[in-house]
Amino acid sequence: MCSTFLLTALAFDRYMAICHPENKRIHQMRQTIFITSFLALLSIGLILPVVFSATVRSFTGLGQYVTHKKETYDVVKYMCVDGMRRDMKLLVVAFLLTFAFVLPCTLLTFFYTKIVLRLRRQQRTMLQSRIPIRRITIYTMAVTLFYLSCQVPFWLPQIYVIVCMVFGYKVNPSHITLTYYSHLLPFVSASFNWIFYARLNSQFKKGLVLVTERMIRKRTKSLQNGQLRDRDLDDLALDLISKSDDVITMCPNCEVRTHYDRSY
Repeated sequence: MCSTFLLTALAFDRYMAICHPENKRIHQMRQTIFITSFLALLSIGLILPVVFSATVRSFTGLGQYVTHKKETYDVVKYMCVDGMRRDMKLLVVAFLLTFAFVLPCTLLTFFYTKIVLRLRRQQRTMLQSRIPIRRITIYTMAVTLFYLSCQVPFWLPQIYVIVCMVFGYKVNPSHITLTYYSHLLPFVSASFNWIFYARLNSQFKKGLVLVTERMIRKRTKSLQNGQLRDRDLDDLALDLISKSDDVITMCPNCEVRTHYDRSY
């Protein structure tokens, strides 16, 4: 759950950096520490009711096991389940479903859609676009679809149990097996997310630098037209460029390529 929250926060950070680069407060170290700490505490708080009410339940009537000595034993399966009351379980699962699945999925889709649209709009305004929009779109879709493919099968059994509880349906015996496999998917997601996000981050860095480059041009033109210069925006733009490795940008006055190297 904490991993889901952090992925959403990462998408929000990229959204603010590309769509609202003038707001530099959100990128401060203090804000980052506060957000990550808050999300960690929130995930712990959301899962505490499930942890404190957890109990071991036995399932019988699953057949018999016959040994080589012809001894017969009844098969009993033990499973860790929550021991919450029906009304409490409905409330907790609905709360988790909303804040740990529906809301993060909606925000991730919204943030990455806005980022791609912003970069596409930036691409159309430049005569010689250097934004890797195709790769950004592909990696963004891969990240989003991979996240959904791991989270949707995990939450479907939870929704199925709630529907059975509300309408009085009998739970299918194969639900237990499905639950076992579906609980592996969040770990699969956490194992492979770093690969997708590392590739996506390198492409976003290029898009961020080009958006920042345009912001420098606009501020330079404003100065040339006699308007007041916003020192904070200029400092932010230069700071963003300085954090990018060996970035090639364009001079805002003469359109000549300029090379910024962090080694100097």
